[in-house]
Parts: sequence; structure tokens; C-alpha cells
Amino acid sequence: MVKLGKARKEGRKGFTLIELLVGIIVFAILLGAMAFVFVYSLRIASASQVRVRTQEDLRSTLDYMSRLIRRAGIKPVETALEEIGEKSVTFQSDIDGDGQPDRFRLGYDEGTKAILLEKWRLSAGAFTESGVVEVVMDGVKDLTFVYYSSANVETIDPDEISAIGIHLTLYPKPSGTLQDKALAGELSGTTMVYCPNLGIKKS
Repeated sequence: MVKLGKARKEGRKGFTLIELLVGIIVFAILLGAMAFVFVYSLRIASASQVRVRTQEDLRSTLDYMSRLIRRAGIKPVETALEEIGEKSVTFQSDIDGDGQPDRFRLGYDEGTKAILLEKWRLSAGAFTESGVVEVVMDGVKDLTFVYYSSANVETIDPDEISAIGIHLTLYPKPSGTLQDKALAGELSGTTMVYCPNLGIKKS
């Protein structure tokens, strides 16, 4: 026979302090894990957005440089290509169609990590000494030009060049919730610019 008082006492039994602490610790661990997964998911989503924007910058920069270089040598010019290098190319072209050649230098500036476009106008039979400088794209890790002949063979002879290869690498540009460049990753792109006017000289 069970005593009534003892049964009531056992019915009121609850959690001990140790059990309560263990429960709180387990809940905190689960909550921390959920928060970590949530924050990491946000970073991944932000990194994807950064990569998309960087990809758009890469594509638009390559397109812009291709259009500009493709017009090198448009008459009247003294020479289509004035100077070629791994990191820059200088050429003449009458882009605005005013009958006067303009000089352009498209190149990579290591100090500012940017692609710069310098322009010189013809004045009194000579190009002005100080050119107008535009920033084509910043956040550039590397820019390389490779020159090809009509036979698709690499060459450094300006008279043989008929195409210019452009290899461009951009740093990601994290903003907002994403500051980890490594998570977004660098992006590279290559294009070949065929220039029908290269090698044409003023008659």
C-alpha cells in the first residue's frame, strides 16, 4: 500500500539544476550552429553577386578595349601601331572622323591597379605632349597583350601584326556584407581582336 503523501511528493518532481544547465548548453550549441549556417549562407549569396558583377565588368572591359583596338589604323594615320608591349599598346586612329589622326595608349598601371587610356590630339602637325587620361577599369590584377600575324603566329613586328590577344584578370570588389575577396575569387578572360586596318600607312 502506497501512502498518499508520498505519491503527491513524487508527482511534483521536476528538472534538477544540472539537467537544466545541460539543456541550456545544448540549446546554445544548436542556436550557434544555426546562426553560423545562416551567416555563411549570406556570405555565399553575397559572393555570388560579387562574382556576377565582376563577370559583367570583365566582359564590358574586354568589349570596350576590343572595339577601340579594332579601329586602330583608320586613315589618315602616319602609322597604325606606334608602340607595342606586353602591358600596353599605342596606336593611331581617326575615331571621330574629323580627318585628323589621334593617338591612343591603352595600358596597365601597376601602381593604381587600373587600365588607363591616354589620348593625344594632333595640333600644328604634332601630337600634344600631355594626353587626356581615362580610367577604363580599376581593380585590375593583370593585363597582357599578345600580338599575332595573319598566320596566327605570335610576332612583335608591327608590320606583321593583324590581331591582338587580350588577357585580363580582375580582382573581385566585395561590398556590403562581403569583405572576403578570397571567397568571391578572381576572374580572368581572354579575347582575340582582329584588326583589318593594322599595318596600313598613310599614302
